[in-house]
Amino acid sequence: MENINTLICQLIALQSFCKDIHYNAKGDAFYSKHLLVDRVQENISEYIDSLKELFFLPADKEPLPSAEYLTKAAKYIPSIKPNDKDSFKELAKLLIKTLKTIEGLNKLTKGEENLIGAIGENLQISLGLVNRQVIDNDN
Repeated sequence: MENINTLICQLIALQSFCKDIHYNAKGDAFYSKHLLVDRVQENISEYIDSLKELFFLPADKEPLPSAEYLTKAAKYIPSIKPNDKDSFKELAKLLIKTLKTIEGLNKLTKGEENLIGAIGENLQISLGLVNRQVIDNDN
């Protein structure tokens, strides 16, 4: 269950960092940036709930207490940067790290595969959108 707890912590970190960007975005395309990070984090609470219900309840195990998840998640949250583009680059790194955790999961039931696949698909699309935000316009 350690790998699932790690994934939950990374998802909490993604959600939290998206809110940091959401409230600190500025300058050109402020509102678009604001909405982009809303889109990245919009399903994360439901994913976390589903992970706990699908992996812990059938195994007759309990998820970690919220305080422990939050403490562990805090270690993954990057600092907000003065430049929005740099914050989005940090968000991309966190998305990649979370996707790597997902790729490392194995020996899953079909139900677990479905949930993990949905999370991975959502994060991969989010990564594509974030990458478009940080691309240099000089090309």
